Amino acid sequence: MRISFVADYRSPIARQWIDGISSMGHDVQVISSRAVPAARDAPYLVETELLGGVAVAQHVVTSGTPGQRRSSWLTTARARVAPMARRVLDPLGPLEVRLHRRALHAKLNRFAPDIVHAMRLPYEGIATAGAWSRTPVIASIWGNDLTLYAERYRTVARATRATLRAVSALHTDCERDQDLARRWGYDDRRPSMVLPGAGGVRTDLFSPGPSPLRATLGIPADAPVVLNPRGVRGYVHIPEFLRAVALVLAERADVHIVCTGMSGVTAIEREIRRIPGNDRVHLLPVMSYPQMPDVYRLADITLSLTSHDGTPNSLLEALATGCFPIVGPVASVLEWIRDGENGRVVSVTDAEAIARTVLEAVDAPQLRERARSLNRSLVLARADFDRCMTVAERFYESVLGTAKGVTRR
Repeated sequence: MRISFVADYRSPIARQWIDGISSMGHDVQVISSRAVPAARDAPYLVETELLGGVAVAQHVVTSGTPGQRRSSWLTTARARVAPMARRVLDPLGPLEVRLHRRALHAKLNRFAPDIVHAMRLPYEGIATAGAWSRTPVIASIWGNDLTLYAERYRTVARATRATLRAVSALHTDCERDQDLARRWGYDDRRPSMVLPGAGGVRTDLFSPGPSPLRATLGIPADAPVVLNPRGVRGYVHIPEFLRAVALVLAERADVHIVCTGMSGVTAIEREIRRIPGNDRVHLLPVMSYPQMPDVYRLADITLSLTSHDGTPNSLLEALATGCFPIVGPVASVLEWIRDGENGRVVSVTDAEAIARTVLEAVDAPQLRERARSLNRSLVLARADFDRCMTVAERFYESVLGTAKGVTRR
């Protein structure tokens, strides 16, 4: 097949999926919606067509970024500016996307794909559904496309409804978004599939084992380690997490806390310095994909304290590597975690409950060991990368066959 992907090619999640499909022998074109910092040695065509810059600016102003959270006065200013910015910028994002549709159509037309896969609704799916109708278009819904962006922004909501009515097929990373997509206008008589957004977990890389990071970070071999791999995002409950850290460290003198994507964030570093026992808190930068297996192997317990989510790749990678998950009660996450069986579910707005649940998990090695086996088997059955890519390939064939009036056996 000739497959065109419209995606943010900076994303390792998108790249893993695209690389997986390309490696199966298909001809691939990538049209990146964001500028790629450096040329990547890819065995397929990579072009750029910037989409939704105004909308991205809107999200930065109204929701914040890690850089903005470094200063309390910027946080205050953003809170004051956000309502006005939303009124001004809200109508502009999808309108701006329309300006790029002709150029997007021309790039697709030159490649002449059999099928087009837009790997996110805002704004790749919105742009593609309005630009291309010659061959089937598949749209992916990622974690917050419906529960955050479509709910928050009126024009995104209208464009989302139009897009879901127009596309030929749908990919989501959780069952919840299949249900939501139907409410937003997707005709469920059309094809759909549920697969992890990155195409699954490379279970040969993400597997249990020792981690050299214990020695690097100076963590004793027998010390319990709690990992927060979610970094700094608007929907991650950082204040509650930091209060829970203080409570855990005060209760247990042997527990170490590791956080990725938080090194250099001034506001977080300042809060950590105020916590007694902060020498047992290890703030790491954003880690590369090849580094993450050793980060997970370092940890006994992993935290996912979010109010919005699809199926987090960080959660699946943690499960594959043997971490015991403590998660918030997000419907998509609960498709993977059963409280007290293969993880724990906790209120993400209650720091005391978070700390208490962490301490209970630290003191429950038998529960963690049972969960380790269950979760590894769960990922192998439902999220192994090779298996998922085979399912995706068959889905593409099915969508293409349906479009051509062919019944696939």
